[in-house]
Amino acid sequence: MKKTLLLLTILFTYAIGLSQTTFTDNNIEYTVIPSTTNVKVTNYNTTGGIVNIPATVTNNATNYNVTEIGENAFLYKQITGVTIPDGIVSIEYQAFRGNNLTSVTIPGSVNSIGTGSFTANLLLTNATIEEGVVTISNSAFYYCGLTSITIPNTVTSIGNQAFDDNDLTSVTLGNNLESIAFGAFRNNKITTITFPSNVTTIGSLAFHNNLLTDVYSLSTTPPTIVTNATSDTFDTRSNIHLHIPAGTMGAYVTDSGALWTGFNPVTENALSVSDFELANDIKIISNTDSIKILNSNSIHLKNYTVYSISGAKVATGTENEIPTYFLSSGIYVLKLEFDRGVMTKKVQIN
Repeated sequence: MKKTLLLLTILFTYAIGLSQTTFTDNNIEYTVIPSTTNVKVTNYNTTGGIVNIPATVTNNATNYNVTEIGENAFLYKQITGVTIPDGIVSIEYQAFRGNNLTSVTIPGSVNSIGTGSFTANLLLTNATIEEGVVTISNSAFYYCGLTSITIPNTVTSIGNQAFDDNDLTSVTLGNNLESIAFGAFRNNKITTITFPSNVTTIGSLAFHNNLLTDVYSLSTTPPTIVTNATSDTFDTRSNIHLHIPAGTMGAYVTDSGALWTGFNPVTENALSVSDFELANDIKIISNTDSIKILNSNSIHLKNYTVYSISGAKVATGTENEIPTYFLSSGIYVLKLEFDRGVMTKKVQIN
C-alpha cells in the first residue's frame, strides 16, 4: 500500500511538473526553458491571421520572457503576418516555413536565423534584418519573393541557399561579412554586387543564374572562390565587369593560381576610405619633394602605400614623411593604414 501511494505521489508530482512546463496563451503554445523564467514558442494552435508574439507572457502568476521561437512552431499555419519582439535570441529550424507572410522584421536580439526558418513564403517581398543578427543559416529565406535585402554589419556568415530562388534585384552586404556559402544568392535578378573587404570565401554557385553586369571586390586579398565542376560561382564571367582595388591585378587575375580570371573587363579602382572616422585626427600636407602626415597622439601610422592614378604601386613605407622627389607631377592615391583603421586620399604632386 505504501509503495502504491509513493508511486501515485511521484506520478502526481510529475504530472504537475508537466503542466507547469508547457502552457498556451492566445493560441500560442509555450515551453518553459528549464531552470529559467524564459519560454520558447513551440506551437500555434490555430491557422491564419496575424500573430503578435509577446515579449513576456504570464502563467499561474509567473511572468516569463519569450526568448526563442522553436522548431516548426508556425510550420504551414497560413499566417499572413507576424511581430517578433526584441528579446528573441533564436529562430529555429523551419519556424515559419510555408506561410503567407508579406513582410517580416528580425530584431537585433536574434543571434541566428535558423535553417529554413522562412522558406517557401512566396508572398514575402520585404525582410528587414536588424543590426545584431550574426548568422543567416541555410535556406533561411529560400523560395520567397524578396526583391531587395540589406545584410547588417553584424552578420558574419550567410549559409547555403539562404536567399536562393527569390526576386532579388538589390543586395547590400554588411562590412563584417566573412563567408557566403553554396548557392546563397542563386536564381535571382541581381545586376551588381559589392563584396566588402572582410569577405574571405564565396561558395560555389553563390551568384549563379543572375543578371550580373558588375562585380566589385573591396579586399586587397582576393576572396577564395569555391568552384563547381559544371557551373561557376557567377554566370558567364566574360560578360561581367570586375572592379578591384588599385594594385591588385596580379593577385586577382594574372598571378599563377589566381581565381578571378575570365572577367571582362577588369578595372583597378582607387581605394576607398574605410568606415573609420579618421579625418579629424589627420592632416596631409603635400610639399615640393615630400608628403607630410600629421596625426594626433591617439592614433599611430602603421604604413603607407602610394599608387599612381592608374593603380600602379609606386612607393611604400612606415614614416610620417613620404619622399616624392622621384615621382612625376600628377595625381596619386595615398593609402594610409593606422592602428584605428585605413583611409585613402588623392594627392597632387607638383
